[in-house]
Amino acid sequence: MSVTRAMAPGRLLRGENRHRPAWLRAAPYGFAPRPRLRLAPGPRPFGTSPVGLPCPQSRDGSVWFDDTLGGGFALVTLDPVPRGPDGPRVVEVAPSSTCGRWLVRYRARAVLVRPDRVVCGVARSTAALPRLLAVRGRA
Repeated sequence: MSVTRAMAPGRLLRGENRHRPAWLRAAPYGFAPRPRLRLAPGPRPFGTSPVGLPCPQSRDGSVWFDDTLGGGFALVTLDPVPRGPDGPRVVEVAPSSTCGRWLVRYRARAVLVRPDRVVCGVARSTAALPRLLAVRGRA
């Protein structure tokens, strides 16, 4: 009996087949990592906006940031914003606070936070605040 013929049952058990892709045929027992996708250099589509991320939770003394935000929509901002009677609760944070550093990292001046504490809108400048507050009407 030849060596090739003696190895045939092992090849069948391992699932080797000459019609399968080369990267899968070279793997032992038919398990192999798939080829990795190579991304082109440049800006990534994810990671540039905090929309969809939870608002950071921090503690200021004995008060949690969630308690400061309240139960409804909240506008967390680095700039002073006039409070409207029917608008969301406005929470001004210092750039040195936990939430302030988070806003600076994403280059945002203000974020609109839903009642479940997930960010639903971002304003990169104070001029974009009216557009951000309009997001609340669609949410």
